[in-house]
Amino acid sequence: MLTFLTRSVVAVGRGFIPRRAWLYATVLAALIALSFLSGCGGLPASTTASTTAGTVVVTVGPTGTTDPLPVNAAVICGGVRAAYVALSPWVLLKNVPFGTLTPPQQPISVTAVGYQTFSQVLSMNVSTATYVDCPMVKVSLDDTGTVSGQITDEITGSSVTSASIQFTQDGTGSPITVEGFTDSSGNYTIGGIPVGLCHMTVQAINYLQYTADVSIYADNGGYNAPEDAALVAGAAKINIRGVVVDLATQLPIASASVTLAGSATTTDVNGAFAFTNLPVGPSDLVVSASGYDDYHATLNLLPAMGTIRIQMTVASPNPPAPPHNLTGTITVHNRADNSGVTVSAYNLRAGIVMASYTTAADGVYYLLVPPGDYEIRVDYTPVHLVRALTVPGGGRVVTGIDFTLTAP
Repeated sequence: MLTFLTRSVVAVGRGFIPRRAWLYATVLAALIALSFLSGCGGLPASTTASTTAGTVVVTVGPTGTTDPLPVNAAVICGGVRAAYVALSPWVLLKNVPFGTLTPPQQPISVTAVGYQTFSQVLSMNVSTATYVDCPMVKVSLDDTGTVSGQITDEITGSSVTSASIQFTQDGTGSPITVEGFTDSSGNYTIGGIPVGLCHMTVQAINYLQYTADVSIYADNGGYNAPEDAALVAGAAKINIRGVVVDLATQLPIASASVTLAGSATTTDVNGAFAFTNLPVGPSDLVVSASGYDDYHATLNLLPAMGTIRIQMTVASPNPPAPPHNLTGTITVHNRADNSGVTVSAYNLRAGIVMASYTTAADGVYYLLVPPGDYEIRVDYTPVHLVRALTVPGGGRVVTGIDFTLTAP
């Protein structure tokens, strides 16, 4: 059991490039120790004991540092709430439901006094613990406020779990949006919201969108009344924002044509676009711009999508020399060569596979993907391996993302 758990944790953890790398060594040691405490508050005796829920390991700290967060925080993932204690190396969330999506995805948010609420959609591992690092942006309590409330069903009065609550302030520049999610009781708390008039948007699967205008008062100078919302059941509709940029220069692309879920629009001078009232679920995305190759993808539209960033490649009559910003080697034991292994990069935020590669005999693979958080997935039936990592921008190349597997 101990050997199996160690291998399982290393298989996921070693491939992850966290903001606080030293914490993961501590997490690994602690998880191994906790494996002996099955039934006494530790991890389950088997990483495949449950087919419906998993364990999420969360580290929290100020952005741009390697330090743990110096204040208490509330963590919500898939409706499960846990309390992070100041300066702790991590917090565990157990029995987080996998849900019905494939692969499993759940929203996570972290709220702490003096910091902007962190949120993202998390892809969950079904065979091992899922790791996530939550960098928190420090804010001034003189310029930002905190709002709490409860989201319920208008007819039944029951709580709505994992509803997305966004507070958006449209200024002279790009809109500022702060987002959080509800727990299993429908409760939420979101901090770091800019003071002034904000547009509140509540979205949840199987419910119609709820909107309201809310005045936000500074935490140091006033009090924000609870902002509750009762949602009407119906086919969920969501709003989507995005931006189209040049892959190489990261400059915005104006007048690009964007088609999503049967609706069409064009980007403005900042490369930005927006859609309203789109249906939840898989939808085809097509982006076209003069001088660029067309961009095609299938997006799984969810209430917690956030801003979609689309990076386009300058058109060329001939394929370019193999560009890549992510590479590694696959080693297959018991085989004369390492060919036939499929490696793909799954973008955790967009919820799609951005690139894939099938190895030749040397086992080396090359992927070109936009910067962001990814799962690198290795498929060699029946073997499936996953490692999480962050691909940086600025033309930097991530190398040495290697995998070793045994031929079936």
